[in-house]
Amino acid sequence: MNSLLDGALTRAGAPASSHDGIELEQLGYERASAPRSLVLSSANEIRSFAAGHTVHRAGSRAGAVFQIVTGHVKLLAPARNGGQQIVALLGAGDCFGLSDDGRNLCSAETLTPVQVRVLARGKVDSNSIHAINRQLQAQMSASFSHCVAITQLSARERLADFLTRWAKRETPQLLNGGAADAEPIELRIPLLRYEIANYLSVTTETLSRCFAEFRRRGFISTPTPKAREILRIDDFQGLLAVCSEARPEQRS
Repeated sequence: MNSLLDGALTRAGAPASSHDGIELEQLGYERASAPRSLVLSSANEIRSFAAGHTVHRAGSRAGAVFQIVTGHVKLLAPARNGGQQIVALLGAGDCFGLSDDGRNLCSAETLTPVQVRVLARGKVDSNSIHAINRQLQAQMSASFSHCVAITQLSARERLADFLTRWAKRETPQLLNGGAADAEPIELRIPLLRYEIANYLSVTTETLSRCFAEFRRRGFISTPTPKAREILRIDDFQGLLAVCSEARPEQRS
């Protein structure tokens, strides 16, 4: 891990050049995770990107390492059918831009306006590097959990897992053991229905049926019908129970 990080930082110190029409000094992105304490020195540069901005493309030169300050981003990998598969959702505290061969494995696209802190060569102390390594380990664990969900859980279990994880990321009191059923949890999810289906590797029709089932069972509701990004969890424990079902005969 250290050699990978050190190599990325070394490349970040090289002169800027362009790739796919994007200057290296424009790089940056992020995910939908719980706010984490940022570990970098304030001496590192802050950059901003608008929603819908393609920060870099798969195969482009990796020119820097970043940590997200605010906002959300999706990472996309090329699919065999010529499309793209959403493989990660990044948010405050997450790091990105690491590469073992100098090329970006995934494309990065902002879901919301974002700010990132650039890890400039010579401005990252040893304590920060250790903290970044811990953060990367947490991200690897999250990626492994997502892989397990995709391969082992049914469609409705995947959706329940996605909603409860997002709620924990965005609602600090859930991470601190707060009462999840005391009041509804209102979430802002900056993903369209087809993007959620893509991330969970299910069809949009299957996802729609799962959402409809959760509404019938009183797990979720949409307080503002015209705001597609707003969703309210009315029964957090009910969704957690769905996550724990995992019986082979219920797979869909």
